[in-house]
Amino acid sequence: MVPWPNLITGAVGVAGIGGTILAAWMTGKRQTANLKLSINAENQRARVAEKRRIYASCQASFNRLLAAARRPQHDDAELDSAAAGASAAVSELVLIAPDDIGQQAETIRRYLGTYVAGTAGGADTDAKLPRLSKQLIAAMRADLGEKP
Repeated sequence: MVPWPNLITGAVGVAGIGGTILAAWMTGKRQTANLKLSINAENQRARVAEKRRIYASCQASFNRLLAAARRPQHDDAELDSAAAGASAAVSELVLIAPDDIGQQAETIRRYLGTYVAGTAGGADTDAKLPRLSKQLIAAMRADLGEKP
């Protein structure tokens, strides 16, 4: 005689164990996918924050150079330091920014260099600067996914 109740109980137990294993496996896959999404989102946030920091640093270096050049009594050491800071900021920017933003930043850096040289002789050469700056800021904001 076959002990049917024992066999049925055993089969139900094996099925329950199998179901538990399957559920744990499926949950693990979902958790792995969620973890990957979370890590990717955090990496994206960090990348945007780093770009924002570099873009702001570049703009600040341009402002320091412009302010140093506009002072009535030029301090050559301050101008040299500000120019070196602007060059370093643009060099850092071109590593992380799209090509058009890097080119625009380099154009402004060169233009500021011309302005610094021109102000030594008392010339006012910054007529294009507001337009160039506005274009660069708009491109930076677009790259960061922000509205202009």
